[in-house]
Amino acid sequence: MLYTRDPKDKPLVLLKSAWKAAEQEPFEKLLKTTKGDVDVQEGMSRLDLTPETSRSADARSEQMEFYLGAKAKEADQMMQEIGVVLKEKDEELLYSETKLVEKDKQLSEKETKLAEKDKQLSDSQKKLAAVEMQYRECLTECEEIVDVCDQDRAECERLLGEKDEMVRGLQAELDQARSGKGGVENAS
Repeated sequence: MLYTRDPKDKPLVLLKSAWKAAEQEPFEKLLKTTKGDVDVQEGMSRLDLTPETSRSADARSEQMEFYLGAKAKEADQMMQEIGVVLKEKDEELLYSETKLVEKDKQLSEKETKLAEKDKQLSDSQKKLAAVEMQYRECLTECEEIVDVCDQDRAECERLLGEKDEMVRGLQAELDQARSGKGGVENAS
């Protein structure tokens, strides 16, 4: 057992379990648990604590305070290291967020460009549709003209056939007239 004195200079007994707890637990928690931990062995009154025991207890108390102070310094050092790590993580997170904002901006720009390309494509498709419609109209007009030309050609061929027929008839009459005229001249 360890002996120490409380602030009112009354000797206290710290259990070995409190010493082990000091080795394993943070300083603040240990102070909370050991302030009320007063235990005296059965049959031992508080008055049985001699000044020699008190002196050795004071030395142990100083050792305990030194040990707990070292633990507190270690805990502070760990907290500082954790703080540094957290600061680095915050900086990394901020950098990642900045990158994400940049990527978002780039994505937005690409979406805008894509929307413009879609509009251009839509306009091109409308123009293509208009050109195709004009082509069909022109083709229809050309087919109508070809049909009229075919009809006119057929009419011309019919008229040419009639003319040829007329020419043959006139040729025959002329031949007949010549042959009849030649016979009349011979008879006179």
